[in-house]
Amino acid sequence: MLPRQERLRHQQDFDQLRAHGTTQHQSLLRLVVLREDSARRLVGFIVSKRISKKAVDRNLIKRRLRAAYRSLSADLPAGTLMLFVSRPDCLQASYQDLESQMRVLLERAGLLARSRKSVNQSVKTAENRKTTVVQSSKESGKESGALSC
Repeated sequence: MLPRQERLRHQQDFDQLRAHGTTQHQSLLRLVVLREDSARRLVGFIVSKRISKKAVDRNLIKRRLRAAYRSLSADLPAGTLMLFVSRPDCLQASYQDLESQMRVLLERAGLLARSRKSVNQSVKTAENRKTTVVQSSKESGKESGALSC
């Protein structure tokens, strides 16, 4: 469980986040962030019944999200309100998937510096896209050459 002073608990904080916060999306999570001039750093997690009707499943997702947040929280700046909202595919996701998507969301929001791991993943993804494009263009060239003969 997160310390009480780090949890989003008051309705006015949730309302303020939804009204003035910026949103980042991923396939498993949505992040709403609001920066303020205070020294507090608050976080909340929402897992609705739309994800699963079973409280056991919803609690499992929340435990995983809290654990992922704890692993990243040391690098987060003070003066931020954060709300992580789970999306339907969250139930089938592993802890590693949730943690990596949380890291990406926090990086996009400018709360975390890009780590080497995520930079390397971005480079590999870009290289894979280039390789796929090159391979598909070679294959289409072969096909057009075969048709002309």
